[in-house]
Amino acid sequence: MRITKDYAVAAAKAFSGFASQDSPLRFIYVSGDGATQDPGRFSQTFSRVKGEAELALAELRAKSPGLRAESVRPSYVDASAHAAIHPYIPDPGLLYRWGACIIGPPIRIAARSFHSPTQPLGQFLMDMAMGKYDGQLDTGAKDIGTLNGGLRIVENSAFRRMAGVV
Repeated sequence: MRITKDYAVAAAKAFSGFASQDSPLRFIYVSGDGATQDPGRFSQTFSRVKGEAELALAELRAKSPGLRAESVRPSYVDASAHAAIHPYIPDPGLLYRWGACIIGPPIRIAARSFHSPTQPLGQFLMDMAMGKYDGQLDTGAKDIGTLNGGLRIVENSAFRRMAGVV
């Protein structure tokens, strides 16, 4: 919870001091598929905490006119085809590697809508931070939601569509 929510909100709050109406600052929060602001009895902890972070960022955005906080919810983040970042990813252990070998191929082939390959995701996040998708974020698409305060939530399907991931 500390890193997922507290650090992200503290960073956005600190950065908001550099933002103004004339010189806005974009803060892109990488949330996750399944995050919820309305957790139920069986909601996973990460879903609840990421949803709380999104709510806190929406509240902060409402109070800080120059802050343009947004949230992106990738799904199965997959670095398998992105060799350039492999040296920077710590070894997750045998069980995780085994699980990725079992679940990765079916997601990449049959459940593509849940696939978030790291190279296009990283480029999308950078471009989003630079404002290159602002026009597309305001289209009212069903996979781009908006919380009170103006924080937009970009679902994995919206990322894939806008980034041209097929």
